[in-house]
Amino acid sequence: MRVSAPSFFWLAHMSTLYLDIETRSTRSLHLSGAWAYADDDTTEVLCLCYAVDDGPVETWLPGQPLPSVFSTIAANLAD
Repeated sequence: MRVSAPSFFWLAHMSTLYLDIETRSTRSLHLSGAWAYADDDTTEVLCLCYAVDDGPVETWLPGQPLPSVFSTIAANLAD
């Protein structure tokens, strides 16, 4: 995973965070709705792709460390 600047840079200059979460489940998202689908024991995250502003699209996979941009955002939610 490429991060070309310290994590505080992302928070200070971020205007848009784009997310795409790919999942699978035995439950139907369309029939059960988002909350029931996400809460189902068979639902699992396959990958999460994200980009900050016009930056490159990055991919996170379960089992990998959390990308620093998410830790930075979570630590500064009040801002």
